[in-house]
Amino acid sequence: MSNMLKGFLRYPWTVQVGSRVYDAQEIQKLIPQLEEGIEKKDKQLRQSQSIVEAHTKKIADLEKEVKSLQRECDKLRSVLQQKAESAASPATPNQKSSHTEDLHTDLQQKAVLPTAEHPENVRSKKLAVSAEPAKLDQHKATLQHHSKSAGSKQLIRDAVQKNDFLRQLAKEQVIELVECMFEMRARAGQWVIQEGEPGDRLFVVAEGQLQVSREGTILGNCIGPGTVMGELAILYNCTRTASVQAVSDVSLWVLDRSAFQMITMRLGMERHSQLMNFLNKVSIFENLSEDRISKMADVMDQDYYAGGHYIIREGEKGDTFFVINSGQVRVTQSIEGEHEPREIRILKQGDFFGEKALLGEEVRTANVIAMNPGVEVS
Repeated sequence: MSNMLKGFLRYPWTVQVGSRVYDAQEIQKLIPQLEEGIEKKDKQLRQSQSIVEAHTKKIADLEKEVKSLQRECDKLRSVLQQKAESAASPATPNQKSSHTEDLHTDLQQKAVLPTAEHPENVRSKKLAVSAEPAKLDQHKATLQHHSKSAGSKQLIRDAVQKNDFLRQLAKEQVIELVECMFEMRARAGQWVIQEGEPGDRLFVVAEGQLQVSREGTILGNCIGPGTVMGELAILYNCTRTASVQAVSDVSLWVLDRSAFQMITMRLGMERHSQLMNFLNKVSIFENLSEDRISKMADVMDQDYYAGGHYIIREGEKGDTFFVINSGQVRVTQSIEGEHEPREIRILKQGDFFGEKALLGEEVRTANVIAMNPGVEVS
């Protein structure tokens, strides 16, 4: 309380508020209560401001996500339009067969889709990452690696994993993609990508800012480091759907379509061959034809489970078969009269489980739990 106010309260005086009259002593007693009330109001105001700021940030993040999704939809819409126009026009000998590929098929999941009966038991399957068929002899070619710092490798890896179209790549494919990218620089004002031109390169922005436009109209804000550009052109062998111009001097990491095809095909073939060899040794598949075994290998995906995670729970419905690529799992089963499920066995690399789901027995008969430090399954 200020000295002036204290001095003022020493003199006898009264204040009338409504029908009530307050003297100096009563006013003096009310001051701490008023100060406490003001402090509470200030605290409530600060809390309200924090809540408003949090909601404002959330709205901004959602708006950013909406714009990102709109851009991805625009990309796909442009590709679909190109494919539709190509399919509608008469084919010529010079046209690539990939122009008549059904894009929807390439974007479908390669396994049973979730149903109302089994929404929780269906694993998320990876999507096809290359709609353009590669030449069969490309896996014999040599991939050229380009040196780069650990920071640059991490930037490329993070950009790929954030991209909706490329994050479905296998870990080995991402590693090879990172190694094969080479550096390119562009000055401010230079066109990096031009709408309507054939697209044969994938870009990751390392430094600088670029502006995206379509038919002369600027689309959204500038894009900066850690952003992937031009992925649809190498995925679906189509012309560029937008133009990209450097706003400042930029540094880019670049990958040619031929290298991308070699990466996706070679590692895909190697993994397919490994799965084929393993499935041929599984007793329950011994009567299946090579064609059926090959189709099974095509749809098998990779997943990682941390130690302690229940991959399968006893009594739940299931329709997925698992092969252990690395790590171990613990199998437990409920025994009548025992409070805790009993450990039945330990499965390791090369073992499989969940095969009864393929034979029509949908209810799981045991628990399968990932052991530390984790397990990778197909």
